[in-house]
Amino acid sequence: IKRAVSSWLHKFADAAVRALDTEYQHRGLREDAQKAGLVLKLIGDHAASAISSKTRPFL
Repeated sequence: IKRAVSSWLHKFADAAVRALDTEYQHRGLREDAQKAGLVLKLIGDHAASAISSKTRPFL
């Protein structure tokens, strides 16, 4: 079971990285700060203290 879960998580993470790379290219984002801004927007929380917020649209 551990191996199956680990394999699934690895595939999920790889797919997420590919999706983000595609989105960066589509939006023309090249700087790390621009990429980080997009990730924060997708997560929905802009403050580290808001970790318990219920306003995360994609989580």
